[in-house]
Amino acid sequence: MRTQRLVVILAGLTLLFAAACGPAATPTPRPNDVPLTATPLPPQATAQPAATPTLAPAATGPRQGGVLRTAAIEDVRAWESFEYVSNDNYRVLEWVHTRLARMSPEAGCDYYPMQPELATSWRWVDDRTLEIKLRQGAKFQSLPPMKGREFTADDVVFTLGTKWLKAIRQKPLTDAMESIKAVDRYTVQIRLKSPFPMFVDKGLWTDYEIIVGPEIYEGKTKLISWNEHVGLGPFMLKDYTTGVKVVLERNPNYATIRPGLPYLDGIDMLIITDVPTQSAALRSGKLDYMYLEGEPATIGELRRTAPQLKSQSCPSHTPVGLMMRTDLPPFNDVRVRQAISMAIDREAVNKTVYLGTGTLSYSPIGPILGLYHLPLDKAPAELRRIAEYRPEEAKKLLAEAGYPKGFKTEAIYTPPWGAIQRGIAEASVSFLANIGIDASLNVMEYGRFSEVVLNKASYEGMGVGWLGPGYEAETPTWDYYHSKATGRNRSRVNDPKLDKMLETVRVTMDENKRIELYHEIQSYILQQQYYVLFPLPPRSGFWAPYVKGVNFKPYITNQSDFMIYAWMDK
Repeated sequence: MRTQRLVVILAGLTLLFAAACGPAATPTPRPNDVPLTATPLPPQATAQPAATPTLAPAATGPRQGGVLRTAAIEDVRAWESFEYVSNDNYRVLEWVHTRLARMSPEAGCDYYPMQPELATSWRWVDDRTLEIKLRQGAKFQSLPPMKGREFTADDVVFTLGTKWLKAIRQKPLTDAMESIKAVDRYTVQIRLKSPFPMFVDKGLWTDYEIIVGPEIYEGKTKLISWNEHVGLGPFMLKDYTTGVKVVLERNPNYATIRPGLPYLDGIDMLIITDVPTQSAALRSGKLDYMYLEGEPATIGELRRTAPQLKSQSCPSHTPVGLMMRTDLPPFNDVRVRQAISMAIDREAVNKTVYLGTGTLSYSPIGPILGLYHLPLDKAPAELRRIAEYRPEEAKKLLAEAGYPKGFKTEAIYTPPWGAIQRGIAEASVSFLANIGIDASLNVMEYGRFSEVVLNKASYEGMGVGWLGPGYEAETPTWDYYHSKATGRNRSRVNDPKLDKMLETVRVTMDENKRIELYHEIQSYILQQQYYVLFPLPPRSGFWAPYVKGVNFKPYITNQSDFMIYAWMDK
């Protein structure tokens, strides 16, 4: 029986998200014959360049012009591209810079094909040597110090060989690299220390993997101002007012990468730090586009009160859950972690916090990754119970671990991550109280949360938040569970057995064997519960009917991948 306190808390959460919205569609499994990732090519085979997408013309067709007004939920705290990395600066910098490849506009909620951008093709010369052919004639923005010069292999070598070495999120990639060199002006060759078949998926196009020219770093080790950023992306930084607005204007030189794009003349990114104010601005016509991270009540409210708006929702590709300092007691005891998992009623959380819009998932490799994902019903029977709601068994496990009366801890979350994160934090406190764990809520400002929880893992107790992107199977496992994966190993996992499993699958070239090994890894992770995972929340985009060409994708970052095709029909 749940306690009266739990009933009251969950009832309060239901009222908090009272505006109903329809359940998100369950991701459709990919057909077996559809590539799950950009599978590494056999030696001497060459990746074929993707054709520039042809946009379906509207009645009048895509046309140049207009400034799109959108919003950022937080201000930019630092302008460094690599040493400081967070959503607050990357959601701006992804427009100013670009990557070797980007998401194809054909991508959907459950399929992430990529297409060449600064690269035109790539091939595996052997199982440790990757050769990348670069786009000829691509030009940097015309602003100083780049002054519109041509992009070359030297820029890739500088970025990957110098700047990525200081980047927390690129460390799993740079640790795997033995060398990088420019073969000629338009060819780069990367030599890996050992086979790493998912290096292409992980290293060419995902979050934060922008390419820069060395001139912007001349005489300095980091960038401290917005006007120091001059890149290869579709827009240029025109102005920035702290706490007010970021102004971007069209980069005409981007046409040397993608002819005719972008269609928009500019983007005004208003800094509006709460969702209700953003929502009101969209309904009143002060915004043209709005991205929502979770926020099921706001999704329902917008669909009910502003039916003229266009919208799309997808399950997040990023797991969310409880992080714990597993290097310290009591969380260094697997019985405590399993007890916490069995204390959580995930289905109740989905109904009350997510309003039924969540996608149940118990693995860091989400169902959107098709065959790589291990569904709970396919896990070993003796492990499935660990993800089920079993509070009495949880109490017994705590007692066996030496905590018959529970213990005190804290659960940290940050408001900019939205209503679902807050709801998860509050529900967790309530559920844990039922098995004797007294967890106090610690509401932390995002900058501090990013430093203490996300980047340094120097917190005590538990953190509540996103784990990391699941575009492919390697990132949400290696980056968060390997003992040497600094920067994202937020639970301080140090498990030699798991390290060995991750190291083995990383060098496995055969995809069927790789899938089998990832299933074994997911079973082991389910047993160990280094992170206690919750349902995948929805991510949504809303836009005015005169904004055309939007093919929404569920990414808090990399929104430029689909918004470069947007145009204004007004």
